[in-house]
Amino acid sequence: MNKKKLFLVGALVIVLIGIYFIIESTPKTSVTNNKDLEIIEAKNFVSLEGSITSNSIEKLVSKGLTTFYTRDAESIIITETIIEDEDVFVSFTLEENEYTGFMYATFNNENYNLEDFFLNRNLNKTDKIVTNELVGSINGEVIRNYKIIGGTINDTNIDSIHIFYPNADYIIIKLDDTQNTFMHVNKGYTESPQRIIGYDGDDELYYWENFN
Repeated sequence: MNKKKLFLVGALVIVLIGIYFIIESTPKTSVTNNKDLEIIEAKNFVSLEGSITSNSIEKLVSKGLTTFYTRDAESIIITETIIEDEDVFVSFTLEENEYTGFMYATFNNENYNLEDFFLNRNLNKTDKIVTNELVGSINGEVIRNYKIIGGTINDTNIDSIHIFYPNADYIIIKLDDTQNTFMHVNKGYTESPQRIIGYDGDDELYYWENFN
């Protein structure tokens, strides 16, 4: 094999390795009931000299959006925040619910530090509830995974969401009249729900079951 062919083979191997690492570094989203959901790809090769921090959750979401995605940061609406010790989980929407996002951050030294950031476009407008599952890692003395079960509510009549898990646990999320997203976080337990049911009082308006 001459030097020119050897060079071309070596260059091809380097390109293939680069593509593999790009794919592996892209945030993964496991979609439950919305097969038409568009996964917005994050920017690749983002070079950061330090961590992304802010003393405001809203500003940190804006920084995450402009750092990792090519989306307008001016239309962010924070819809829910869950704080457990130093862990902070946030759901937000963009462009009148056209996009739904989730952020995981840690809080210390009076600042929020961005850890994980996800953004999805809601193409499915027909299902009464559009549910997403997101998995990430919590770094500490012991590394643990977390799972966010969350999404968008298209039917404003739904006033509660019941989530049932394979280990027989279940959770009831009460919604107010203005709430159009929901979020539940499991730390350490990352099994997918068996069923998700949406109610209007005692009337069942939405039912989803995991047959996997």
